[in-house]
Amino acid sequence: MNSRRNFSIAIAMATLVALVAGSAHAGSVVTPDEPELIFNFGSAPSPFARNATDSQFTLLANNGAAPVAIGAGDFDADAITDVLLAFDGSATNSGIYQRRSTGGFAKIGNGIANLIEVGNFDGTGNDDVALTFVAGQPASPAGTWIRTDSGYRQIANFTATRLQVGDVDGSGADEIIVTFEEVGNAQITGTWIIRDPAGSISFTKIRNEAANPLVVCGNVNNSGGDDILVTYPTEGVSYAFVDDTSHTRILGSSTVTQYGCSNLDGSAGEELIATIASPAGTYYRNLNGTGWTQLFNESAAVIVGGNFD
Repeated sequence: MNSRRNFSIAIAMATLVALVAGSAHAGSVVTPDEPELIFNFGSAPSPFARNATDSQFTLLANNGAAPVAIGAGDFDADAITDVLLAFDGSATNSGIYQRRSTGGFAKIGNGIANLIEVGNFDGTGNDDVALTFVAGQPASPAGTWIRTDSGYRQIANFTATRLQVGDVDGSGADEIIVTFEEVGNAQITGTWIIRDPAGSISFTKIRNEAANPLVVCGNVNNSGGDDILVTYPTEGVSYAFVDDTSHTRILGSSTVTQYGCSNLDGSAGEELIATIASPAGTYYRNLNGTGWTQLFNESAAVIVGGNFD
């Protein structure tokens, strides 16, 4: 479940290939008791991790190429953060690897995954993974999959172009939110919620257009469920799809190109953080408020909320 109380944000102005916030578990992969960030620098094609309160970077892997996807979670229920790294054919060793908090890597998949998101789908004490395998990889069929304690399970024959995880209906179990972009297949193309992916699996289509960007954020309207933040490029509008029930339009004549959320003021409910096309810059607002406050006049390329101080 993505709902949380955050008090700061990490913002990149287009210098990172990827940035992932790790869990704040004691004894985590960097240093105890603080959240960590996982960086994948374009100038140094290997993933690094660092603690938010020091200047030390830890090399996570040296595999000849940058990972194409990164995930962080507690996959073995030891209350310590582990890292998943997915490498494609340009790496020395392709596939999906898990780095445990104690060090070392274990290969957990032969296919090439280009999207990884962490959640809890089966109700156990450890995290699960939603991921997409790209076409043309014989080790794993293309499509959208999950990995739980029971192993891998394909939940859709189509490869999601965007993938997010969160408890959007407040049930206590995570759903998967995806976009499918299947040329010539209007029935499949669009933005979907996949419910109970570890059980009976059901699909709810919330829009015929594929959202871009698509972010599942924390509880921005203080109602108990995670919220979906979307921009529909063809329509040129941006919405908060709140609590799995209805769209709330958050911008009129401009669109959001990046989303994040964090509790910036300590009040109930998190604030939206967004990169807005016009007037250009990075802004925040409370969903129940009426206006936006500019944080920077620069446009953020990556926004991650967390308690970094």
